[in-house]
Amino acid sequence: MMNWIALLQAFVLLCLPGAALAQAYPSKVVRMVVSTAPGNAADFTARLITERMTKRFGQRVLVENRPGGTAAGAIAASYVAKAPADGDTLLMTSTSFAINTALIAQLPYDIEKEFDAVAFVVKWDTAARAAKIPRE
Repeated sequence: MMNWIALLQAFVLLCLPGAALAQAYPSKVVRMVVSTAPGNAADFTARLITERMTKRFGQRVLVENRPGGTAAGAIAASYVAKAPADGDTLLMTSTSFAINTALIAQLPYDIEKEFDAVAFVVKWDTAARAAKIPRE
């Protein structure tokens, strides 16, 4: 019986340092950088998400728009790539982010080394339809 108690005490003591070192995330304001201009679908979606994140975290989550660049989203992605890798700067972008690596030889960031996927947020279905033109 004493061996089990000693084993349990050792287990508890080993677990305590990890619990003491753990900090609540986030500890400061989180920025969600959006790769498009304010007012479009990605911006609207980011604002809905950050509103809920703010309530859930109990810490402000701000939207910061950084549109433009030589390719769609390059300015925003470059900005986020240069930010500290602490999880306090997030990137909201579209599929162009991944496509840019195949289209542009010299991007100012490395998508595989400087970014981690966090969540798949939304799927947009796009359709085109042409109006029937009457023949004369």
